[in-house]
Amino acid sequence: MRRTATLLTALLVAVTALPAVAGPREEAREHYEHATSEYALGNYETAALEYEKAFALKTDAALLYNAAQAHRQGGNKKRALVLYQNYLHVFGDRATNREEVQKLILNLKKAIAEDEQMANAPPVAQQPLSTPEAKPEPKPEPTVTAPAVAITAPPPPERKPLIKRAWFWGVIGGAAAIVATSVALGVVYGGHDVGPSSNFGIVRGN
Repeated sequence: MRRTATLLTALLVAVTALPAVAGPREEAREHYEHATSEYALGNYETAALEYEKAFALKTDAALLYNAAQAHRQGGNKKRALVLYQNYLHVFGDRATNREEVQKLILNLKKAIAEDEQMANAPPVAQQPLSTPEAKPEPKPEPTVTAPAVAITAPPPPERKPLIKRAWFWGVIGGAAAIVATSVALGVVYGGHDVGPSSNFGIVRGN
């Protein structure tokens, strides 16, 4: 008996020492919490995948709706449209936000159609850039040259005849005075011999 009781005690201790294995519900909650954190940080694609993993483990309408919301915020319009439509298909009878989801579906369909139309539209030929018109160069203004003026030297002063010049008559008058003086002296001293004194001999030529 003691041995049996000891074995049972050891078995219970071993069982309680084993780590608790998380079930689908706990695992779904872990994905849900991770998804909520990523959604708050703006990592919408990661959040959408985590919501999908949580919904795969636990069929909950809120998890499917959250996955659709995260895909729409992340720009994955087609995936969001599928999840919104499935949300109404599976949980539409008891969904309190049915009208809101229907509007989201219409908006997504319209946006997807516009994207496809833009993708299939032919490329628009790019118009060549117009070059600015070249401005004509200004024409040079004609230069006005003044007529050449011939510069001539003034004519030489007219030479007056000697008889009309004042200095000529001054010379003539002076010469006449000298002549008159010489004549007067000749008259005064004309009758006297002015030769050497007789006391000295006179040398005469042959």
